[in-house]
Amino acid sequence: MLKRNHFLWTLGISPWIFHYLNYELELIFALSIITAFLSSLPDLDQKIVKYFKKLNYKSFFLTYPIYLLIKLIFKHRTITHSLFIPTVILILNYSNIENIFISHFLISLSLALILHILEDAMTIAGVKAFWPIPIKIRFASFKTASNFDNNILHILGLLILISFPSYYFL
Repeated sequence: MLKRNHFLWTLGISPWIFHYLNYELELIFALSIITAFLSSLPDLDQKIVKYFKKLNYKSFFLTYPIYLLIKLIFKHRTITHSLFIPTVILILNYSNIENIFISHFLISLSLALILHILEDAMTIAGVKAFWPIPIKIRFASFKTASNFDNNILHILGLLILISFPSYYFL
């Protein structure tokens, strides 16, 4: 799924989850925006690899060990798309975080990661949500490279986005 679709879908889905958690309306809106911006974090590994590929050969030679480490350890849709990380963040949050702002941020971060994984599970590639266990989940077969599929995802994301205000204010 493209970054703009992750943002849109997360911005549309997260208010429902925060509403279910009985947050105040102002906090729902603030956390939903934060969650939407954090929703592209699992794809950061691709950005880092692209950055290293753009370096000239001298810089690349000096930073090659870092590039290799990122490429091998953080292979796309492995640990960065695993439910393990958001689960650990939630456990840490509920075990000993007393600062309410940090707690809200960690909940928002966990939700962003979980929604990203579920959104990517709608693509044809699917996700190994339980990595390192090689079980792949896929809920739909949208093609990321297809303009038609991306437009459908965009329209669905807009419909989800307007559903919360319609429910809450009408």
